[in-house]
Amino acid sequence: MPLEISFLDNGAGVLIVGTGMMSGQELLEAKTALFADQDRTRRYRYGLIDYAGVTDLEMTSRELELVAAKDRQAAVIAPGVCVVIIANKDVVYGLARMWEAYMHNAGWETHVFRSRESAEAWIRERVVKHFGVVPTLT
Repeated sequence: MPLEISFLDNGAGVLIVGTGMMSGQELLEAKTALFADQDRTRRYRYGLIDYAGVTDLEMTSRELELVAAKDRQAAVIAPGVCVVIIANKDVVYGLARMWEAYMHNAGWETHVFRSRESAEAWIRERVVKHFGVVPTLT
């Protein structure tokens, strides 16, 4: 499976690691599973999404809109979540930035980086500031 989801810090954090070829449909399915349990979703404080290993992302604009819609719904249940995406390939980076535009004013703080080091520094700073928790990112 091109996406692996792990829960960190007793469910406060979500780590998603993508590898290889990924499709919009696979991402939609992962988001549906991730937000299926509203009680679990309420506990989320941060998300680290690492797409550095994704070689290509085949996603339509409609699929991107649907992914963002799922995230916007989750933001109502879990406001204030800090989400960072690592995307070093141009096509993946571009789609991540488009997702970030869809998430504007949704209630989550988001950012897209090309390197894991920068992404981890950003997420640590935001999670400590907003929730007083030092996140475990591995």
